[in-house]
Amino acid sequence: MPCAKNAQSGKMSYAADYHLFRALKQHLRGREFDDRRQLEVEVSEIFSSQPSEYWRKGIERLPERMAGS
Repeated sequence: MPCAKNAQSGKMSYAADYHLFRALKQHLRGREFDDRRQLEVEVSEIFSSQPSEYWRKGIERLPERMAGS
């Protein structure tokens, strides 16, 4: 998958990052976890709770996101 380097931060990012992690970032903002296992369970639950339409739209939009990278 193509990736692009952010000119300001110098970090590499993939075209699909925004779609995949937007809901995750919003849900986890301000939360704290005692250990890695708690975080993994929470992330798994967030991804499992997304409706199939969320995943379908994200996959359909990949070509335009990749073209814009």
